[in-house]
Amino acid sequence: MTGHAGWCLTVSIALHVLAISVFPPAPLDLRVYRDASPLLLSGGLYDYRLHTAPPIPLLAFTYPPFAALVFLPLAHLPWTAALWLWQAASVAALFAISVCTARLVSADTLRRTMSHAMIWTAAGLWLEPVRHTLDQGQVNLLLDALVLGALAVVRTAAGQGGAVGLAAAVKLTPGVGGLYFLATRRWRAAAWALAAACAATALAWQIAPRESARYWSTLVTDTRRIGPVWSVRNQSLRGALSRLLGHDATLSPAWWPVLALVTALAADALLNAVTRHDLLGILITAELYGLLACPISWSHHWI
Repeated sequence: MTGHAGWCLTVSIALHVLAISVFPPAPLDLRVYRDASPLLLSGGLYDYRLHTAPPIPLLAFTYPPFAALVFLPLAHLPWTAALWLWQAASVAALFAISVCTARLVSADTLRRTMSHAMIWTAAGLWLEPVRHTLDQGQVNLLLDALVLGALAVVRTAAGQGGAVGLAAAVKLTPGVGGLYFLATRRWRAAAWALAAACAATALAWQIAPRESARYWSTLVTDTRRIGPVWSVRNQSLRGALSRLLGHDATLSPAWWPVLALVTALAADALLNAVTRHDLLGILITAELYGLLACPISWSHHWI
């Protein structure tokens, strides 16, 4: 099948383009990135609301202030151009993710690595988390490509840690990748990740001190701004327990024992992966644990 990898990828991308042409997506998250980011400079970034439909009738900008700086160039593009550019960049990021994953799995020749990456990209375009990411105009694929690219290609601690730190400064969830450095005892990379995240946060604070103070003092822990924890779209451990119990699971005595059990299982899986020197296994285990332990894990986070 690898001999036809190029054709598989071409057909898959063509079908994707046809699908979004016939049934245009409504990338609400991309709209929030584009429309809200200029408010970082004028004030009111976290007062922005995009009217949508239940279960989240109002979408707010929920990322750190540094993310608004990163998204700011989108505000200068026409909407159609921004939409197609974002789609193209996300598909390219999916291919980069596939290449980096193949490199972490084995030391195949470049030709075989590229063939495998083409096949996984062709199939990956139709996985639900990827479709949801593309339909919503989410930033997940781009951040994932940044993190995996650093871990699979970059050899320096500064490069690896810096990429993870910058990704976490844009959206907090990639910060779970720091567990990879701790599990593999890459202390310098972990330190660089923390330094990069702090530097990006400090830059945003210098540019928008009021919005930064507001976010980091109160909004960062307010999960209600992100969405209802009980929503079926929330695939975290807290979301699953909340649906079973009928109320927020963190208010129940069952929350801590279940979290402790999941933590113990994740630690055992990490230890086994480290023993086998399975770098991709270490990364996946760390990320899966983060998805389960975080309060909110929408399905598009599961790329």
